[in-house]
Amino acid sequence: MCYNEYFTTNTNNIKNIWKGIKELVTLKKGKTNFPTTIVHNNTILNNSVSIADVFFPNIGSNFANKIPVQNCSNPRMTFLEDSIQSNIYLFLVTSAKIEREIDHIKSTKAIGPFSIPVPLLKMLKAHLAKPLDIIFNYFFSSGKVPDKFKIAKVISLHKKGLTTILNNYCPISILPIFNRILEKLENSIL
Repeated sequence: MCYNEYFTTNTNNIKNIWKGIKELVTLKKGKTNFPTTIVHNNTILNNSVSIADVFFPNIGSNFANKIPVQNCSNPRMTFLEDSIQSNIYLFLVTSAKIEREIDHIKSTKAIGPFSIPVPLLKMLKAHLAKPLDIIFNYFFSSGKVPDKFKIAKVISLHKKGLTTILNNYCPISILPIFNRILEKLENSIL
């Protein structure tokens, strides 16, 4: 179905307009890779909260506790060499470059949080390229990226063997689609 024709013919029918929008934006529910039962430390876990705690423990605080604390007035100096007094210049990103990057995204690519489906993004690329151009160039010139771009949806992907064994899963981070575009643009200008 051509959505342009659909929305043109249903301009005065708000119910059908919303039906078309939902069809474009709604993602099909895929199969879940999250197990219903897992064996951990010789204990069978079948509570989803307990299983999630095993899959995604508080990694940050565990890692931070392993880092030795140094008592010095300026700890960054122990990690950094003398600073280099030079500048870096990044070329500005254009709307055309953003549209090309959107074209290169596979339509079947999983989207992360705060994203829109790739087919919809491709349909709207001409309208979104200029606002994204302004936003992305601000990120590059200021060096600041919003926190929402740093959030990923983490899923556990079954790789091999029994589904009840924790080590048979691999965590996968799915980033927001706009973050992926930003990363591609950054790699192309460096």
